[in-house]
Amino acid sequence: MWKTFKTTALLLIVCLLISLHTYAQITLSYNNAPAREVIESVKNQTKYNFFYQTNTFLETDRITIYVQNASIQEVLNIFKAQLPITYEFASNMVTIVRDNPKPAPKPAPPPVVHIRGTVMNEQDDPLNGATVYLKGAPGSRGVATNIQGTFDLQVQRLKKGDTIVISNVGYDPQEIAVEEGVKVVVKLVGRPNELNDVSITSGIDKQVARRTTGAYNVIDNKTYNRNFASASIVERLDGITSGLLLNKNITPGLNQSEISIRGRSTIFSNADPLIIIDNFPYNGTLSSINPNDIEKITVLKDPAVAAIWGALSGNGVIVITTKKGKYNQPLKVSFTSSMTVVEKPDLFYIPYMNAESRVELEQILFSRGFYGGIELGSSKAAAPPVVELLIKRKKGLISEDELNQKLEQLRRNDQRSDIDRLLLNSSFLQQYSLNLRGGTKINHYYLSLGYDKQNVDITAPNSERFTINGSNTLLLLKKKLELTTGIMVTSTKQMNNRQWFLGINNPYVSLVDENGNAAVVPSDVRQVIKDTAGKGSLLDWNLRPLEEAKIRNGSIKTEGYKFDFSIKHKILKGWDVILSYQYYHELGKNREYNSPTSYYTRNLINSFTQRVSDNKISRIIPLGGILDNIDVTRNNHYGRAQTEYKFAKGDHEFSALGGTEIRSIRSDFSSKRLYGLDDDHPMGQEVDYLSNYSYYYDPNSFVRIPNPFVRPFVRTTANFFSVYSNALYSYKGRYNLSINIRKDESNIFGVKANQKGVPLWAAGVSWIISKENFYTSEAIPYLKVRFTNGYSGNVGRDVSAYTTAFIDGLNFFNNVTASISNPPNPSLRWERVHMINLGLDFSIKNDCLSGSFDYYFRKAKDLIGVTPVDPTTGVETFKGNTSSMKGQGFELTLNSKVTGGIVKWHTNFLASYSLDKVDEYKDVKGGIGSYLNKFSLTPLAGKPLYSILALQWGGLDPQNGSPIGYLNGHPSTDYPQIVNSTNFDDIIYKGSAVPTHYGNWINTFSYKEFELSFNISWKLGYYFRRSSINYIELIAGISPGHPDFANRWRKPGDELITDVPSFVYPPDNNRDAFYNMSTILVEKGDHVRLKDIRCSYILAKSKYKKTPFQQAEIYAYVNNVGILWKANKYGLDPDYLDTYPAKRSYSIGIKLDF
Repeated sequence: MWKTFKTTALLLIVCLLISLHTYAQITLSYNNAPAREVIESVKNQTKYNFFYQTNTFLETDRITIYVQNASIQEVLNIFKAQLPITYEFASNMVTIVRDNPKPAPKPAPPPVVHIRGTVMNEQDDPLNGATVYLKGAPGSRGVATNIQGTFDLQVQRLKKGDTIVISNVGYDPQEIAVEEGVKVVVKLVGRPNELNDVSITSGIDKQVARRTTGAYNVIDNKTYNRNFASASIVERLDGITSGLLLNKNITPGLNQSEISIRGRSTIFSNADPLIIIDNFPYNGTLSSINPNDIEKITVLKDPAVAAIWGALSGNGVIVITTKKGKYNQPLKVSFTSSMTVVEKPDLFYIPYMNAESRVELEQILFSRGFYGGIELGSSKAAAPPVVELLIKRKKGLISEDELNQKLEQLRRNDQRSDIDRLLLNSSFLQQYSLNLRGGTKINHYYLSLGYDKQNVDITAPNSERFTINGSNTLLLLKKKLELTTGIMVTSTKQMNNRQWFLGINNPYVSLVDENGNAAVVPSDVRQVIKDTAGKGSLLDWNLRPLEEAKIRNGSIKTEGYKFDFSIKHKILKGWDVILSYQYYHELGKNREYNSPTSYYTRNLINSFTQRVSDNKISRIIPLGGILDNIDVTRNNHYGRAQTEYKFAKGDHEFSALGGTEIRSIRSDFSSKRLYGLDDDHPMGQEVDYLSNYSYYYDPNSFVRIPNPFVRPFVRTTANFFSVYSNALYSYKGRYNLSINIRKDESNIFGVKANQKGVPLWAAGVSWIISKENFYTSEAIPYLKVRFTNGYSGNVGRDVSAYTTAFIDGLNFFNNVTASISNPPNPSLRWERVHMINLGLDFSIKNDCLSGSFDYYFRKAKDLIGVTPVDPTTGVETFKGNTSSMKGQGFELTLNSKVTGGIVKWHTNFLASYSLDKVDEYKDVKGGIGSYLNKFSLTPLAGKPLYSILALQWGGLDPQNGSPIGYLNGHPSTDYPQIVNSTNFDDIIYKGSAVPTHYGNWINTFSYKEFELSFNISWKLGYYFRRSSINYIELIAGISPGHPDFANRWRKPGDELITDVPSFVYPPDNNRDAFYNMSTILVEKGDHVRLKDIRCSYILAKSKYKKTPFQQAEIYAYVNNVGILWKANKYGLDPDYLDTYPAKRSYSIGIKLDF
């Protein structure tokens, strides 16, 4: 692919260069014609702008010329051969002057008039390279703004009413009246998603887009707020930028990240991108941040722009810039509100066994003796209602007709219908945000208040969030000293019922009885024992799921505050020194309270109640509620000292910075369970965790009181020290060179001082070809190529250079036991990620089409991986820097606009490709089945980290319906040998489990103040494993069963119409494992969906004079509209395989600006 890319890029550049001199073709036929007439004909046949004085062509000048399809150079050379003239090209302008070998003495030129000013973008960042010229002045030469955005236009005369024109690629041009001696300040408005000179913020420095050498995406405020109704920053990023993918199928234990940028570059270490909020890394809970406080987001994707963050940037960097006030800005007040209704979840999406199949299964198991212990009374476990009926029939307590009648009634039940009818409702979300901002000549400020509330169904938590965000900046010492302070306060609360599904596991068990009351369902202990145990001395032992589901017994409260302080001092012109500090504190309180009336509490108290005599009992667990407390505290300190220097003179522009940074991150984890909570015992009552007891219903049992928290307190501290430097040089605004150098050190790496740190670097170059004198193409007025090469890094989450052990709890003898989780590794190092990036930016004439293309190659080295060691050391494996990965990909962004009529059409096309592979991994498993377990992360060298691997399917045995596999290339039913084979050739690689091609196509139509937009997304080039029946998990109660049970092989010939194996008893674990690992269950995940539809209408005071606000924008939004096409034929949404799909939501909102 690398060779193909180089060839394609070379051909593209060559074609563009060829087009420079062939774009304008001219045909002329004149004999001794006036030169002025001929030059006018030339001007009409080309779109070049001609600048010449009135005396350049005299009335007596004559031209004879006969050309066909000639270039502009050929025509002007003929002019030059016949007349005493000289011409010069500059971009799309042609300047012609008359040769005067002996010019007559001229009078002194009139005094020069200077028109000075500054050009900025909407964020008040200076625009470099903007063109400024005096309108209507023949022969007037324009000027370009410098790095500070300033210009000095010199003209010979200036009269009242004269205007200057300011333009820049990607911005709407402006005309502004000028007066002699009055400086002007011009703010250009950028066209959405086009190549404008926005400020690229890394969190440490700012760069002008045209001068950058790296790959980045800037998400402006309008694009970011497309999904205005979402209370999540992450959700708002979905589908609006290239190279960024949200992972919807998160499986615990697989070290997956919710956000990935350009794929994967680590195995077991931190896989999340670095989040920067207002110049500092953010380690808190991202869901606590009010998304309405965000001004813009910058995604840094390659080392040239991200390496300034060194060893933290290996997974990419997301830079969040919050809203601020501006100098000389009058007070502005903005209020935003939205309301969202979310449809109920589809409970029938997840494939569960239906009531009819469940009744059939329990009948089969009863006939095979599976419930023999319950039937004989030796087992006290709860029995399903069908089994109780079968036992009664076997004992002659009911007739065959009564049995069949009751079984038929159970077959007609559907527990999911009860849940949908009795427990589920549409969800309702509300958002409110109020902010104020403004400024004077020496001060600017910002203050916001936010409140969000979500009332959702029982499958998700209700939540509330309150936020305060403020900042203030003050100029002192004649504007040489800038003081900035900021504060952010967040408070969130979630209320949920983690036990809502308790007892909801049998499809034929109704949640209500014949009278409409909450029904009792079997659970834990056989119902006949519960009904007679204790003779009234025990607590009510019945489980009524309908009552339990309505209890919101869990809460998560998170409170955080962030304080920022910085001093910026201007030492000399262009030289600044900045001192910054940030403190962040967050306290998360996780509470799960089981009230005295909850089934969990009643069952636990009854189970541990001891018989003293026939009429007397002793409660080992005291009466009262049971509370689980988990507290997580984060305290982060950041300090930075930095100096910056900027210089611009003539064709040279230079900027550099250097600094040092210290960080201290401390996390405390504490947990405790309290028994017996009531008004008299608010702190609980003591219980004996060390003694052994018997269950009330089973005198022969030997158990301890549950204590889920064996490690009551854990503290982790990580200290970091960094030094860094960055430099950028630009020559003539067209050649740019950037260099980043950074070294990070931490106490978690290496015993030796030289192993604690890692030096990282990145360099990049860019060339704006369109600024070259030889470049005369009007078709592509902006063309830039980029190349970067460098290193970033990553940090391991659970490794250390020192021996680490965790307490496991108490053994049988009440002694504390511990396990070594991290053997000593004095050579532990940082992970390093090497990336090469080639990019191309372009813009077609009039910005009707603009975009960029990037190709990258990545090699991740020194990755944390598992390595086998000598078992005599006490451990079998250890984690160290023994692995590597590599990957490559490309990103294409195209922005177009069609504005020919009253309806404007803008499109944003985003396409990305990314594929990574494990290059080296030393822990090779003995059996191939280890690589096919979807619940464990077992890398295989040469394949993507998340791969779909399978075993070859050979169909069903026509005699017994058993699945047929292949062993060493031959059909076989020796399942233990197939699953545990060491022949890796038996593994079939189907493809990546993560989309390799993904993108979006956003279309926006606008008519006057009305705008309509929709977003189509796609994910291609990946596979998934659909679920099916697993008989051993079904019988063991691990799985609720699958509809495929009804489609299983039953008799010879069924193998022609089904691929579901027959049911066997006792079940064969290896047989089930082979079937669920086979290729027959692998499906393509490719799909296209209509992600959202958005419309808005603007009411402006300029049009509606009587409105009390300056502008009002009314929104309507539909999210998760639906899938347009999918490759699988089973109706499965590949984004949601084991969970309920995202529900369609409908939102309305309004934003008022005063």
